[in-house]
Amino acid sequence: MFFNESTTLHTLHNWIPFSSGIFSSQQTFLFVQAINIKSASRGYVVIPDASPYDLPEPYTVAIDRYNDGPGYMMSVFHQLHCLSYLAEHFQQGYGGIELVDEVAHHSAHCFNYLRQGIMCAADTTLEGKTDAGPGEGSEHECKDYDALLEWANSHAAMKWREALLPVESIL
Repeated sequence: MFFNESTTLHTLHNWIPFSSGIFSSQQTFLFVQAINIKSASRGYVVIPDASPYDLPEPYTVAIDRYNDGPGYMMSVFHQLHCLSYLAEHFQQGYGGIELVDEVAHHSAHCFNYLRQGIMCAADTTLEGKTDAGPGEGSEHECKDYDALLEWANSHAAMKWREALLPVESIL
């Protein structure tokens, strides 16, 4: 994925369906392109009555083309954004592009945010030798990601993402 900028961006673009809140993690990007479905809100969700829950102050998000309102971002989608951001800028650094302050600050945020997410999820799978290599091929107990995407889509804020993306976009 890091051989050149084009390959990196293509890979990251293909990750978009994992954070769209509409596509099954079993579907391929080519299938998505073929049926031309617009993606949902990339993890920004609206909770109609948040009062029963102990939630932080919401963001102001686009509810539709004309209205903004309270909404939240699911951490899993923020984490996927950070992973994509770091991968993109790692490749650029590998390609000789100089790191600017904004990228350094955003990268520091992303590294810390991903560290917190890893520690919070604390996957305790015991790994051993496999033919695939260290950490690859071990069985993990995972969340039902398709169910997570379905819930995110059913609570999505404004569905806008795919309609505005150039061909080689990232999360």
